[in-house]
Amino acid sequence: MAKKHSARRQAAPAAVALEPRPVGARFQACLTVALLAIYAGLLAHPIDLTTTDLGRYLKNGELFFQSGLVSDSNLFAYTTPDHPFINHSWGSGVIYFLVERLAGFSGLSLFFLLVSVVTLWIFLRMATLYGSFALAVLLAIVAMPILITRYEIRPEMFSYLMSGLFLHLLWDYQHGRRSARWLMILPLLQLVWVNLHIYFIIGWLIVGVFLLQSLVDLAAHGSQPGRLQPQSWKILIVLALAIFAASCINPAGLRGAVYPLFIFQGYEFPVLENNSVPMILKAGYRFLPLTFFLISA
Repeated sequence: MAKKHSARRQAAPAAVALEPRPVGARFQACLTVALLAIYAGLLAHPIDLTTTDLGRYLKNGELFFQSGLVSDSNLFAYTTPDHPFINHSWGSGVIYFLVERLAGFSGLSLFFLLVSVVTLWIFLRMATLYGSFALAVLLAIVAMPILITRYEIRPEMFSYLMSGLFLHLLWDYQHGRRSARWLMILPLLQLVWVNLHIYFIIGWLIVGVFLLQSLVDLAAHGSQPGRLQPQSWKILIVLALAIFAASCINPAGLRGAVYPLFIFQGYEFPVLENNSVPMILKAGYRFLPLTFFLISA
C-alpha cells in the first residue's frame, strides 16, 4: 500500500509555475503609465469660454440637435452673418455638445484628456514596435513641451488621433503584421475625420506617402518583392481612391473635400498658429515651449 501511495504521488502532475513578467517589460509599462500621467496632468486646464472657441462648437452641436442644422454661413459674425463658409468641424461640435450634456464641462475635460492620452500612447507604441522604447520615450519627452501648449479643447484633437491610427495600421500592413483587410477600416475613419476637422487631408498625405514608397519599391525591385508587401501598390491605389471618395461624404460634398486646398484664399485675419515658430518669436511672443522647440530642432 505504501508503494501504491508513493506511485500515486509520483504520478500526480507537478503544478505549473507561472513565469513572472520580465522586469524590462514591467519597467516599460510603469514608465509608459508615468509618462502618460504626466502628459495628462500638464494638459489639464480649466475651461475658459472667454478665450477659446469651445463655445462656438457647443452652439453648433446644439443647433444640430435642435433643428438638424449644419450651418453654412458665418453665424457668429456680427458684420457678415450671411457670408458663406464650409463648416468642416461640425461633427466635433456634435460630440462636444453630447459629452457636455451627459457629463458637464468636467466630463468634457476628461474626454479631451482621454483622447489625448490614447493618441500619445498610439504613437509611443508604434515607435516602440518599429524603433526602440528608449527612443520612443526620448521623442515623447522632447515633443511634450510643444504638445502641452495645445491644452484647449479643439477639434484638432481628433486629427491627432486619426493620424496615429492611420500611421499605425499602414505601418503594420507594410511590415506584414496585419492583412490588407485591416485597411478597409481607413475609409470609414476618413468618413468620420472629414466631418470632425479640416486636417482630414493628412489622411490623404499619409496614404500617398505609403503609396509612393510602394511604387519606388516596385521600380527598384521589379516583379521581385522588396521589403514591402508584394502587390501593395495596387491595394494602396484602391485605398487612396476610397479615401478620397469618403472625403466627399460631408455636408458640402466635393467642395468640402477640397476645401483645405483653398482655405487661405480670402483669409484676411491673421491666426497665430498658422505662422512658423521663428515668425511667432519675431512677433514678440516669448514662452518656453517655443524656445525649447527651436533648441530641440
